[in-house]
Amino acid sequence: MKSTLIDQRGGLRTFVLVLATGDEAVRTLTSFAVTERLGASHFTAIGAFSRAVVAYFDWSAKQYRKIAIDEQVEVLSLIGDISLEDGTPKVHAHAVLGKPDATEEGDISSRRTCGRRSRLSRPSCRGICIDGSIGSRAWR
Repeated sequence: MKSTLIDQRGGLRTFVLVLATGDEAVRTLTSFAVTERLGASHFTAIGAFSRAVVAYFDWSAKQYRKIAIDEQVEVLSLIGDISLEDGTPKVHAHAVLGKPDATEEGDISSRRTCGRRSRLSRPSCRGICIDGSIGSRAWR
């Protein structure tokens, strides 16, 4: 993973992260949040996963049902938050993943492994924050 701080003002920091092939997205984000001491944060991302485990909340069973996706998928949208649970950062994300046959999978965050590079933009917030944006040339 590569990261850079692209903006800092009014107590808010905006980072861009580029996850490498093989990085596990939730684990990498959680580790970054610990290192940067992030609490109330928001992130967005696009990119690709080489495989994913998604979860769907089954209301009648009151539990998450995990669904493995064992093929490369495009990350059409990944949005989420990082909050503190017992003082430790916890990632909560929702994704829309595009499959080669043009179908999509939607989920709640479980486990994902990056395929090609994935870009994430995330400010570290106090109070309300507005997500920053970055052009596609950021890492060229």
